[in-house]
Amino acid sequence: MRDVITGFFLLVEGLVSVGDAVQVGGFSGTIESMGLRVTTLRMTDGALHVLPNGQLTEFTNFNAGWARTIVDVAVAKEVPVDRALETLRRVGEEWARDTGRALDRPETQGIIKWSGGDPVLRLMVRVDPALRLETEAELRRRIKDAFDRERWAVVGVS
Repeated sequence: MRDVITGFFLLVEGLVSVGDAVQVGGFSGTIESMGLRVTTLRMTDGALHVLPNGQLTEFTNFNAGWARTIVDVAVAKEVPVDRALETLRRVGEEWARDTGRALDRPETQGIIKWSGGDPVLRLMVRVDPALRLETEAELRRRIKDAFDRERWAVVGVS
């Protein structure tokens, strides 16, 4: 009975829809179908996870309005941080101009943490939720190319 009641409210309130990218508990994927009793979630690896709607009491919907693409770049401690941040900013703005997909101006955040003594810098941009993963991959590629041109060591990109 709980599954049906929860399913009814999920459908009526429109909190999630077929095609939304969600995280429920330890599972992440795309909602493939919704019924009164169960919701199916297609995992990244292709597996189909069936969830009783009663378990959908707490979830994250990555398709609600906008998403934030976040790319963290660990650079070697010898890399000048100010110049690296300027390069990140330039890469983000060029991507935004080239694609027209940014919902607002890309932002750099400076040193957000340390990784084994190397600074980790962050570039963020708001995008349509359906473009978040594609945008992250494209920005990582562009950042790697830009840092290669500067001959700076990138310790890691996530």
